[in-house]
Amino acid sequence: MTETSASPTVHVLDLDALEETARAAVKMAPGPWFWRGNTDYEDPSLSCIVPNLGRVEVLGHCPVDRVRDSFEARQYIRGLEDCFGTLAEDVKERYLRQWLWADEDYEVANTDSRLTVTDERNVKQPVRDLVVYEVARHRGLPDNTPRTHDGIHRGNIVDVRSPIAQHLASANPETVLSLIERIRELEAQAERVTTGQPAHSPEGSR
Repeated sequence: MTETSASPTVHVLDLDALEETARAAVKMAPGPWFWRGNTDYEDPSLSCIVPNLGRVEVLGHCPVDRVRDSFEARQYIRGLEDCFGTLAEDVKERYLRQWLWADEDYEVANTDSRLTVTDERNVKQPVRDLVVYEVARHRGLPDNTPRTHDGIHRGNIVDVRSPIAQHLASANPETVLSLIERIRELEAQAERVTTGQPAHSPEGSR
């Protein structure tokens, strides 16, 4: 399927919206933020230092066990049947066990790595569990409507229900460059006032 929806954007000079997301995010993860990690043992993470808590992951990853009765499990079996036709129940069960477990003794579960954000309790939450589906917005369904809902017929997302994630999207490079440009314009105006120069040069002057 071709992706047709664009991610929601904040107007480059919508300072109120940017301030709102920044204030919400800073309560959970005050700056400065920094990248850390050791690729011998883990994926890199975006972190910060929070008083009384120490290092807190702003963006990180966590392993999530595969679950038999899940949307992902059904998608896995559906993909097999798209290739091979309808599977007998015993064959379907064998494939499902292979997908669920890393060993034949069913002691070590297969896991998937998930991108995470930190919530207000300093608990890592998989971003996948916080997404807002495009069709939910279009149909007036609650933002937390899960992919398993009958009304969610495709997985396109338009938002993530996390102040940190929303701030990162809002503070995109174009917004930052626009803010820098505005600051430099104001500094130039202040400098002209200090030196007694006109705030704006007449048009066409040389």
